[in-house]
Amino acid sequence: TQYLGFGAPMSPFSFYDQVFELSSRSVLTFHRKVNQLSLKQYWSPTDYRRNFTGSYLEAATELKRLIEIVIKDQLMSDVGYATFLSGGIDSSLVTAIAAQYSKNQFNAYTVSFEDAGYDELPYARQVAATLPSVNHQIYYSKDFELDMDFVDLILSHTGQPFGDHSAIPMYLISKKVSQSEKVVLSGDGGDELFFGYESFTWMSYVRSLSCFPKFIRNQMLNLCNTVNFSSCSDLTRQVRKAIQYSGLSSDEQLIYLQTILDLPDIQHLYPDADIGWVSSIKAELNSHANMFEKQQLYKLNYSLTYDMLRKVDRMSMANALEVRTPLLDNRIVDFALSLPLSFCFHKGQKKRVLKEVAKQYLPREVINHKKWGFSIPLHKKLTKSFILDHMQLFKEQSILSQSQVDKFIELKLSDDPKKYTQYSQYTIDSALWSCLLLFRWAEKEKVSS
Repeated sequence: TQYLGFGAPMSPFSFYDQVFELSSRSVLTFHRKVNQLSLKQYWSPTDYRRNFTGSYLEAATELKRLIEIVIKDQLMSDVGYATFLSGGIDSSLVTAIAAQYSKNQFNAYTVSFEDAGYDELPYARQVAATLPSVNHQIYYSKDFELDMDFVDLILSHTGQPFGDHSAIPMYLISKKVSQSEKVVLSGDGGDELFFGYESFTWMSYVRSLSCFPKFIRNQMLNLCNTVNFSSCSDLTRQVRKAIQYSGLSSDEQLIYLQTILDLPDIQHLYPDADIGWVSSIKAELNSHANMFEKQQLYKLNYSLTYDMLRKVDRMSMANALEVRTPLLDNRIVDFALSLPLSFCFHKGQKKRVLKEVAKQYLPREVINHKKWGFSIPLHKKLTKSFILDHMQLFKEQSILSQSQVDKFIELKLSDDPKKYTQYSQYTIDSALWSCLLLFRWAEKEKVSS
């Protein structure tokens, strides 16, 4: 059920019976004399308090100093280096500072997507154009077509189902980069440390709605359910979701804002679902009173650990490529976790202090454009014909509720735009991608329910 919600199992759990994963930030010790194991966590984000006493501008100055020192340290390499340049703030800032300290020209790599809603190439080009020491290299994802061999390739490198489909572009760009490079710097960690995700903004919306009396929210929900918004069904769905979430407890709101599928959908897909892990997450996050800090803690403890970094590590190492993450250097992490919340997220402005640093290196358009995230237009790769060609895989599985799997397949194959009033195109495709990897893994491993 963790997999259906978040795209990956979280330690200590795995897909294999009696096989457990070592918890993050922990040390497992075997005591030979007494024949016992002991588990100790050596670090946690909760160890820190937001006790920085300087001004906002002093924080920006110190953050700039730390990022420059860390990147300068990480440029040391016997085999040269490159950077990932997505066009977002984090990778652009890393590339710009690397260019400042680089003694030689180096390559910066960008993935271009054929769907304009996913393609940040124009922003990456803006950054590269300001940096004479950067050779801009572009991989065009339109050249890639999904097939079952590639699904098997992903599974072979993750070892178990992994539902984050951004593993696809991560593998593709790593393969291209590895043809010329051995070391590459990325911008991973910036969104988690400095409140960069859209879910922080959505939390603001949901929390604002929670302040309205229940009867007003019910009237708003009835309006969404009765008025014909066929021309803007996606907006209707978003409004309806926000209103529904506003009626949940604060901790439930946080969980629902992170999951691919809502908990009721997960339980419909897997009727025997054990969702005890939800209570465990709530208990761990309850030590933080502020909902935005709780969400940051979740991002660091779960999303970054079990999804983002796992994806980068597996897909890059599959191509013998070393990825360095300067923004996750302990000096920057320690400093970021000491900053007041308002320095990072204030009145809806995300990554506030990091943007202050970025102003000194990047074009304004790159800093101010909406975050898109590193994701492939899955609806153009996981096509209707692909689903139809592999329908047997979806039909013969005995792990999940067939009726619920069929429901997502029907939505995928339908041409009715009203289908997006309940689920977004992203959710439909993400659910089917997760099912595809799960069923293919079960088939290869000869697993049944």
